[in-house]
Amino acid sequence: MGLMLILVLACISTAGTILKKNYVNNTSDVKASLNIFMLLSHIIAAGYFFILAKGSVPLNVPTAIFSAMYAATCLSSVWFTMVGYNKTNLVYISVFSGAGSVIIPFILELCFSSQSFSISQILSVALRMLAILIPLFSGKRDKKGLTICIILFLICGVSGILPKMYAENPMVLSNSSFCFWTNIFIIPFVVILVLKKDGIKQLSSDMKKIGLINYAYIFSGTAISNISSLMLLYILTFVSATVYSVLSSSLGLILTALVSRFIYKEKLTKQILLSAAVSVLAIICGAF
Repeated sequence: MGLMLILVLACISTAGTILKKNYVNNTSDVKASLNIFMLLSHIIAAGYFFILAKGSVPLNVPTAIFSAMYAATCLSSVWFTMVGYNKTNLVYISVFSGAGSVIIPFILELCFSSQSFSISQILSVALRMLAILIPLFSGKRDKKGLTICIILFLICGVSGILPKMYAENPMVLSNSSFCFWTNIFIIPFVVILVLKKDGIKQLSSDMKKIGLINYAYIFSGTAISNISSLMLLYILTFVSATVYSVLSSSLGLILTALVSRFIYKEKLTKQILLSAAVSVLAIICGAF
């Protein structure tokens, strides 16, 4: 059950990547486009979870702490991912973010929990490490793109373990409350960022330049992210954070490589293809 849900979630997340990439490509000449995306997506997300919970989104101290921590990681992840779309290859973003979501949870669970791992699962994590070393140490690299990828590695590592900790904590409230308050905590930071960087006049002017199709990308991409968040919390009741991370990130890398090559016509080097092949082995090992 858990493995099938991971596959479904990987496909859904890849669709979200396409929508966000299209938005970034189409609005590259609009100065406040990223801030507009950040502002609208989190307002929409908060409304979605509020409706889903039928207006019942209580808050206690443990839920508030988890929501605030997850808000910081989500905000950072979205920001650096969107910036990365203009700085480096889709596959490189997937390689580093996926590796972070695998390696950091694995290390934490290995050191601080009673979770046991089979030899095949450990081998799967090792292969995932190899998958990021291949593009990291071969060929020419853009320094800005590499810096963003390293930051995403760290952010995704933290965001990979927080939902698991929340799902296992008996003192927290519902998943809908967690997701709702995560977005509520994000919105003030985005508003302050928008006002400080662009101002009301610039924001208003640029919102008129976005176009309906790009607003559709924002709404659709946000809907996919919301569904993915709830699916993630549900999946983590079946499998460990490490098993989830290994399978989802490896599947995500393969799907992203296909999208990168056949939709966006990005060049896939031998190193990237080898990294994807190693990820296939990671999936096979992680499934047993």
